[in-house]
Amino acid sequence: MAIQKGNYDKAMTYFSGISCNHNMGLTQLLSGKMNAALNTLKCAPESCKTFYMLAVYGARTNNADMVYEYLAKAFEKNPKSKQKAASDREFLKYYNEASFMELIK
Repeated sequence: MAIQKGNYDKAMTYFSGISCNHNMGLTQLLSGKMNAALNTLKCAPESCKTFYMLAVYGARTNNADMVYEYLAKAFEKNPKSKQKAASDREFLKYYNEASFMELIK
């Protein structure tokens, strides 16, 4: 709930002592702790959510290769996540790129 309410510092206290967890990575990403978020997400269990958040990290750091690599991995784990990515504003700058359009179809 703290994440949804934008209380990222509070959310991080809830996750203190928990490493390699996609929710902690999300909290770090949303609070601008980019290096910590990358490290946390890279060691988190491989899942659609983890890969999707790594793609968001790529978008926020202007790393198109990372966006495409991790979206492809997320879609492999859960093809329904294509629908979310197709309208996710995190990927706005990629909407008209052929690589993005190919991935989400």
